[in-house]
Amino acid sequence: MCFVLSIVPSLLRAAVQDFGRNYSFALTTETDEFALNLSPSDHQSINSVQYRPNLLPLNGFQVSVGGLTLAYQTTVARNPENDRKKGVTSYEDIRGALALGDRSQWLLVGYYNRYGGLFIENSSLLDPSYVAGESYLQRSDISVFNSGLGALYVFSPERFSIAASVLQSAKQTESAGSFIALVGFDGTLFTAGAPLVPSIVRSDFGQDGNLSEGKFTTVSVSGGYGYTFTKYSFFFTLMGLVGPGYQWRQYKVSDEEYSSTVNASKFTVGAALGYNGDSFFAGGSFVSNSTEYATKTVRIRTQLNSARFFVGLRF
Repeated sequence: MCFVLSIVPSLLRAAVQDFGRNYSFALTTETDEFALNLSPSDHQSINSVQYRPNLLPLNGFQVSVGGLTLAYQTTVARNPENDRKKGVTSYEDIRGALALGDRSQWLLVGYYNRYGGLFIENSSLLDPSYVAGESYLQRSDISVFNSGLGALYVFSPERFSIAASVLQSAKQTESAGSFIALVGFDGTLFTAGAPLVPSIVRSDFGQDGNLSEGKFTTVSVSGGYGYTFTKYSFFFTLMGLVGPGYQWRQYKVSDEEYSSTVNASKFTVGAALGYNGDSFFAGGSFVSNSTEYATKTVRIRTQLNSARFFVGLRF
Protein backbone atom coordinates (compact mmCIF):
# COMPACT_ATOMS: atom_id res chain seq x y z
CA MET A 1 0.00 0.00 0.00
CA CYS A 2 1.37 3.42 -0.90
CA PHE A 3 0.12 6.96 -0.21
CA VAL A 4 1.35 10.19 -1.81
CA LEU A 5 0.47 13.74 -0.77
CA SER A 6 1.40 17.03 -2.39
CA ILE A 7 0.31 20.61 -1.91
CA VAL A 8 1.56 22.95 -4.63
CA PRO A 9 0.66 26.68 -4.65
CA SER A 10 -0.74 28.19 -7.83
CA LEU A 11 2.15 30.19 -9.22
CA LEU A 12 3.48 30.73 -12.73
CA ARG A 13 7.24 31.16 -12.83
CA ALA A 14 10.06 31.11 -15.36
CA ALA A 15 10.68 27.64 -16.84
CA VAL A 16 7.93 26.05 -14.69
CA GLN A 17 4.18 25.83 -15.33
CA ASP A 18 2.02 25.06 -12.29
CA PHE A 19 -0.98 22.69 -12.43
CA GLY A 20 -2.14 23.37 -8.87
CA ARG A 21 -5.64 24.39 -9.97
CA ASN A 22 -6.16 21.44 -12.32
CA TYR A 23 -7.78 18.06 -11.69
CA SER A 24 -6.06 14.85 -12.78
CA PHE A 25 -6.49 11.10 -12.67
CA ALA A 26 -3.77 8.54 -13.36
CA LEU A 27 -3.32 4.78 -13.31
CA THR A 28 -0.10 3.67 -11.60
CA THR A 29 2.01 0.58 -11.12
CA GLU A 30 4.99 0.37 -8.79
CA THR A 31 7.68 -2.17 -8.06
CA ASP A 32 9.55 -1.80 -4.77
CA GLU A 33 12.72 -3.59 -3.77
CA PHE A 34 14.61 -3.93 -0.51
CA ALA A 35 18.08 -5.34 0.08
CA LEU A 36 19.85 -6.25 3.32
CA ASN A 37 23.47 -7.07 2.53
CA LEU A 38 26.08 -8.25 5.03
CA SER A 39 29.79 -8.51 4.32
CA PRO A 40 33.03 -8.74 6.35
CA SER A 41 34.34 -5.32 7.31
CA ASP A 42 37.97 -6.26 6.62
CA HIS A 43 37.25 -6.61 2.86
CA GLN A 44 39.47 -9.72 2.82
CA SER A 45 36.66 -12.15 1.95
CA ILE A 46 34.56 -12.14 -1.19
CA ASN A 47 31.69 -13.77 0.68
CA SER A 48 28.61 -11.67 1.36
CA VAL A 49 25.05 -12.49 2.35
CA GLN A 50 22.38 -10.84 0.19
CA TYR A 51 18.91 -10.95 1.75
CA ARG A 52 15.80 -9.96 -0.21
CA PRO A 53 12.05 -10.03 0.55
CA ASN A 54 9.64 -11.65 -1.90
CA LEU A 55 7.63 -8.56 -2.87
CA LEU A 56 4.75 -8.12 -5.32
CA PRO A 57 4.09 -5.24 -7.73
CA LEU A 58 1.57 -2.59 -6.66
CA ASN A 59 -1.20 -1.39 -8.97
CA GLY A 60 -3.58 1.50 -8.33
CA PHE A 61 -4.44 5.10 -9.13
CA GLN A 62 -3.82 8.67 -8.05
CA VAL A 63 -6.18 11.66 -8.04
CA SER A 64 -5.19 15.34 -7.87
CA VAL A 65 -7.70 17.99 -6.82
CA GLY A 66 -6.79 21.62 -6.20
CA GLY A 67 -3.08 20.91 -5.72
CA LEU A 68 -3.63 17.92 -3.41
CA THR A 69 -2.57 14.50 -4.74
CA LEU A 70 -3.76 11.23 -3.20
CA ALA A 71 -2.70 7.77 -4.36
CA TYR A 72 -3.82 4.25 -3.50
CA GLN A 73 -2.11 1.03 -4.60
CA THR A 74 -2.58 -2.62 -3.75
CA THR A 75 -0.80 -5.88 -4.57
CA VAL A 76 -1.50 -8.30 -7.39
CA ALA A 77 -2.25 -12.01 -6.81
CA ARG A 78 0.60 -14.14 -5.48
CA ASN A 79 2.42 -16.66 -7.68
CA PRO A 80 2.59 -20.10 -5.96
CA GLU A 81 5.73 -21.17 -7.84
CA ASN A 82 7.51 -17.92 -6.97
CA ASP A 83 6.47 -18.32 -3.33
CA ARG A 84 7.87 -21.86 -3.30
CA LYS A 85 11.27 -20.68 -4.51
CA LYS A 86 11.55 -17.50 -2.42
CA GLY A 87 9.14 -18.02 0.46
CA VAL A 88 6.27 -15.74 1.43
CA THR A 89 7.15 -12.32 2.79
CA SER A 90 4.57 -10.50 4.90
CA TYR A 91 5.01 -6.75 4.58
CA GLU A 92 3.60 -3.27 4.81
CA ASP A 93 4.95 -0.33 2.82
CA ILE A 94 3.80 3.28 3.26
CA ARG A 95 5.51 6.21 1.53
CA GLY A 96 4.55 9.84 1.13
CA ALA A 97 5.73 13.16 -0.33
CA LEU A 98 4.61 16.72 0.28
CA ALA A 99 5.70 19.72 -1.83
CA LEU A 100 5.78 23.01 0.09
CA GLY A 101 6.91 26.62 -0.29
CA ASP A 102 5.78 29.56 -2.37
CA ARG A 103 7.85 28.14 -5.26
CA SER A 104 7.52 24.45 -4.30
CA GLN A 105 11.19 24.53 -3.34
CA TRP A 106 10.69 22.04 -0.50
CA LEU A 107 9.85 18.36 -0.78
CA LEU A 108 9.12 16.51 2.45
CA VAL A 109 9.34 12.72 2.15
CA GLY A 110 8.64 9.89 4.56
CA TYR A 111 8.48 6.11 4.54
CA TYR A 112 7.77 3.12 6.75
CA ASN A 113 8.04 -0.53 5.80
CA ARG A 114 8.16 -3.91 7.52
CA TYR A 115 9.31 -7.18 6.02
CA GLY A 116 8.81 -10.57 7.66
CA GLY A 117 10.60 -13.48 6.00
CA LEU A 118 13.56 -13.07 3.61
CA PHE A 119 15.42 -15.27 1.13
CA ILE A 120 19.14 -15.27 0.27
CA GLU A 121 19.58 -14.15 -3.31
CA ASN A 122 23.12 -15.51 -3.66
CA SER A 123 22.24 -18.94 -2.25
CA SER A 124 24.39 -20.70 -4.85
CA LEU A 125 27.55 -19.12 -3.39
CA LEU A 126 26.70 -20.01 0.20
CA ASP A 127 25.31 -23.54 -0.11
CA PRO A 128 27.32 -26.13 -2.13
CA SER A 129 24.22 -28.30 -2.42
CA TYR A 130 22.13 -25.53 -3.97
CA VAL A 131 20.79 -26.36 -7.45
CA ALA A 132 19.96 -23.49 -9.80
CA GLY A 133 16.22 -23.13 -10.28
CA GLU A 134 15.38 -24.75 -6.96
CA SER A 135 14.27 -22.95 -3.80
CA TYR A 136 16.54 -20.23 -2.45
CA LEU A 137 17.76 -20.43 1.14
CA GLN A 138 14.90 -18.93 3.16
CA ARG A 139 14.71 -17.33 6.59
CA SER A 140 11.15 -16.91 7.82
CA ASP A 141 12.48 -15.88 11.26
CA ILE A 142 13.97 -12.56 10.06
CA SER A 143 11.99 -9.32 10.47
CA VAL A 144 13.16 -5.91 9.24
CA PHE A 145 11.65 -2.52 10.04
CA ASN A 146 12.67 0.64 8.13
CA SER A 147 11.49 4.20 8.67
CA GLY A 148 12.68 7.62 7.62
CA LEU A 149 11.94 11.29 7.11
CA GLY A 150 13.64 13.78 4.84
CA ALA A 151 13.45 17.43 3.78
CA LEU A 152 14.79 18.15 0.30
CA TYR A 153 15.49 21.75 -0.73
CA VAL A 154 15.86 23.06 -4.30
CA PHE A 155 18.13 26.12 -4.45
CA SER A 156 16.82 27.34 -7.83
CA PRO A 157 13.12 26.34 -7.98
CA GLU A 158 12.47 28.85 -10.77
CA ARG A 159 14.74 26.70 -12.99
CA PHE A 160 14.28 23.16 -11.69
CA SER A 161 10.94 21.77 -10.45
CA ILE A 162 11.02 18.83 -8.06
CA ALA A 163 7.19 18.78 -8.12
CA ALA A 164 7.20 18.28 -11.90
CA SER A 165 9.77 15.48 -11.73
CA VAL A 166 8.34 13.54 -8.80
CA LEU A 167 4.64 14.39 -8.52
CA GLN A 168 3.67 15.66 -12.00
CA SER A 169 1.81 18.54 -10.30
CA ALA A 170 3.80 21.01 -12.41
CA LYS A 171 5.57 21.11 -15.78
CA GLN A 172 9.13 22.21 -16.44
CA THR A 173 9.16 24.02 -19.79
CA GLU A 174 12.91 24.58 -20.23
CA SER A 175 15.96 22.38 -19.73
CA ALA A 176 17.65 23.47 -16.50
CA GLY A 177 18.97 22.23 -13.18
CA SER A 178 19.69 23.21 -9.61
CA PHE A 179 21.79 22.31 -6.63
CA ILE A 180 19.75 20.38 -4.06
CA ALA A 181 20.21 19.47 -0.39
CA LEU A 182 18.64 16.82 1.83
CA VAL A 183 18.45 16.55 5.60
CA GLY A 184 17.38 13.04 6.55
CA PHE A 185 16.61 10.64 9.37
CA ASP A 186 16.75 6.88 8.74
CA GLY A 187 16.17 4.00 11.13
CA THR A 188 16.59 0.26 10.62
CA LEU A 189 15.73 -2.51 13.07
CA PHE A 190 16.25 -6.21 12.30
CA THR A 191 15.72 -9.28 14.44
CA ALA A 192 16.31 -12.98 13.81
CA GLY A 193 15.87 -16.21 15.75
CA ALA A 194 19.39 -17.35 14.78
CA PRO A 195 22.58 -15.64 13.48
CA LEU A 196 22.02 -13.75 10.23
CA VAL A 197 25.20 -15.11 8.67
CA PRO A 198 24.90 -18.77 7.53
CA SER A 199 27.24 -21.15 9.35
CA ILE A 200 29.16 -22.10 6.18
CA VAL A 201 30.68 -18.57 5.87
CA ARG A 202 30.32 -17.36 9.47
CA SER A 203 34.00 -17.64 10.23
CA ASP A 204 34.74 -15.03 7.54
CA PHE A 205 32.76 -12.43 9.50
CA GLY A 206 34.99 -12.33 12.57
CA GLN A 207 33.84 -11.88 16.14
CA ASP A 208 30.42 -10.54 15.10
CA GLY A 209 29.59 -13.52 12.89
CA ASN A 210 26.82 -14.50 15.34
CA LEU A 211 25.02 -11.17 14.85
CA SER A 212 21.27 -11.72 15.32
CA GLU A 213 19.76 -8.32 16.10
CA GLY A 214 20.51 -4.69 15.35
CA LYS A 215 19.05 -1.21 15.69
CA PHE A 216 20.64 1.63 13.72
CA THR A 217 19.54 5.27 13.67
CA THR A 218 21.20 7.72 11.27
CA VAL A 219 20.94 11.50 10.86
CA SER A 220 22.50 12.78 7.64
CA VAL A 221 23.02 15.88 5.50
CA SER A 222 23.44 15.31 1.75
CA GLY A 223 24.14 17.60 -1.16
CA GLY A 224 23.87 17.11 -4.89
CA TYR A 225 22.39 18.28 -8.16
CA GLY A 226 19.26 17.72 -10.23
CA TYR A 227 18.72 18.45 -13.91
CA THR A 228 15.77 18.07 -16.26
CA PHE A 229 16.12 17.85 -20.04
CA THR A 230 12.86 18.84 -21.76
CA LYS A 231 11.71 19.04 -25.39
CA TYR A 232 8.14 19.26 -26.73
CA SER A 233 6.73 18.31 -23.28
CA PHE A 234 9.00 15.23 -23.06
CA PHE A 235 11.28 15.24 -20.03
CA PHE A 236 14.21 13.35 -18.56
CA THR A 237 15.36 14.09 -15.01
CA LEU A 238 18.45 12.94 -13.12
CA MET A 239 19.21 13.61 -9.44
CA GLY A 240 22.00 12.52 -7.13
CA LEU A 241 22.93 13.31 -3.53
CA VAL A 242 25.66 12.10 -1.18
CA GLY A 243 26.72 13.18 2.29
CA PRO A 244 27.92 12.29 5.76
CA GLY A 245 25.85 11.24 8.74
CA TYR A 246 26.03 10.40 12.42
CA GLN A 247 24.78 7.04 13.61
CA TRP A 248 23.63 5.46 16.86
CA ARG A 249 23.92 1.68 16.83
CA GLN A 250 22.85 -1.15 19.10
CA TYR A 251 23.28 -4.82 18.21
CA LYS A 252 23.34 -8.29 19.73
CA VAL A 253 26.00 -10.96 19.17
CA SER A 254 25.64 -14.34 20.91
CA ASP A 255 23.28 -12.81 23.51
CA GLU A 256 25.80 -10.03 24.25
CA GLU A 257 24.54 -6.50 23.58
CA TYR A 258 26.73 -3.67 22.26
CA SER A 259 26.10 0.02 21.66
CA SER A 260 28.16 2.89 20.25
CA THR A 261 28.11 5.88 17.90
CA VAL A 262 29.93 6.16 14.60
CA ASN A 263 30.13 8.24 11.41
CA ALA A 264 27.97 7.07 8.49
CA SER A 265 27.13 7.92 4.89
CA LYS A 266 23.97 8.42 2.83
CA PHE A 267 23.45 7.96 -0.93
CA THR A 268 20.34 8.92 -2.93
CA VAL A 269 19.84 8.76 -6.70
CA GLY A 270 16.73 9.33 -8.77
CA ALA A 271 15.59 9.46 -12.37
CA ALA A 272 12.36 10.22 -14.22
CA LEU A 273 11.36 9.98 -17.88
CA GLY A 274 8.12 10.69 -19.69
CA TYR A 275 5.69 13.07 -21.35
CA ASN A 276 4.06 15.87 -19.34
CA GLY A 277 1.55 17.68 -21.52
CA ASP A 278 -1.23 20.08 -20.57
CA SER A 279 -3.87 17.31 -20.71
CA PHE A 280 -2.02 13.99 -20.99
CA PHE A 281 0.94 12.75 -18.97
CA ALA A 282 2.77 9.42 -18.77
CA GLY A 283 6.15 8.10 -17.77
CA GLY A 284 8.17 6.42 -15.10
CA SER A 285 10.47 7.25 -12.21
CA PHE A 286 13.12 5.47 -10.16
CA VAL A 287 14.47 6.33 -6.70
CA SER A 288 17.16 4.51 -4.74
CA ASN A 289 18.17 5.22 -1.14
CA SER A 290 21.19 3.47 0.36
CA THR A 291 22.44 3.63 3.95
CA GLU A 292 25.44 1.84 5.42
CA TYR A 293 25.82 0.48 8.95
CA ALA A 294 28.53 -1.50 10.68
CA THR A 295 29.46 -3.48 13.75
CA LYS A 296 33.11 -4.12 14.64
CA THR A 297 33.54 -6.83 11.98
CA VAL A 298 30.37 -6.78 9.85
CA ARG A 299 29.35 -4.20 7.25
CA ILE A 300 25.57 -3.86 6.75
CA ARG A 301 24.02 -2.07 3.79
CA THR A 302 20.30 -1.47 3.29
CA GLN A 303 18.89 -0.28 -0.02
CA LEU A 304 15.35 0.80 -0.85
CA ASN A 305 14.47 0.99 -4.55
CA SER A 306 11.20 2.10 -6.08
CA ALA A 307 10.25 2.05 -9.78
CA ARG A 308 6.92 3.71 -10.64
CA PHE A 309 5.04 3.96 -13.95
CA PHE A 310 1.99 6.12 -14.57
CA VAL A 311 -0.41 7.30 -17.28
CA GLY A 312 -3.09 9.94 -16.73
CA LEU A 313 -5.27 12.82 -17.86
CA ARG A 314 -5.38 16.38 -16.56
CA PHE A 315 -8.53 18.57 -16.72
